[in-house]
Formats: sequence, C-alpha cells, structure tokens
Amino acid sequence: MLSTETFSALAARYMEEHKRKNSRDGRPSRSTREAQRILDGDILPTIGRHKAEAVKRKHVMTIVEAAADRGSYVIADRVLGLIRA
Repeated sequence: MLSTETFSALAARYMEEHKRKNSRDGRPSRSTREAQRILDGDILPTIGRHKAEAVKRKHVMTIVEAAADRGSYVIADRVLGLIRA
C-alpha cells in the first residue's frame, strides 16, 4: 500500500518521535535541534511537498550534492541519513 502523505508530513511524524525519545526535562536534545535544522534548511525546501513515494534517488542526490558542494560533507552525510530515516 502506497502512502499519500507528503515527505514533509512524514518528516514531522519522525521529528515528533525523535523529540519524544531524546528530550530531557521537556527540552529537545541537541541532536533533535540539529535534525530539525537540516530538515528545514536542506531537505524540506526541495522535497517537502512531494508525495513520499514520489521521492526518487535523483531528488536525494540533488540535496546531498548541494550540501557537499558547500563543503559540508558531514551535513551531506546527515542529510542522507535523515532522508533514509
């Protein structure tokens, strides 16, 4: 069964779970804040409105390569990890 959710909706669900698992004293962890920053800055502007099943390898590579082209190789790796998650 294919999902009709957008990538943005799935990312929001993922982040809610991430916050729930990683918060301390009701505050988001550093990793949660970093994941949200990467989603907001690198991933969602490009594929947020796409249906989740419509996201293709070329979309992912465009985002990863853009981060790498900025010299942000660690961020490029994290972008790929977040999209996979």
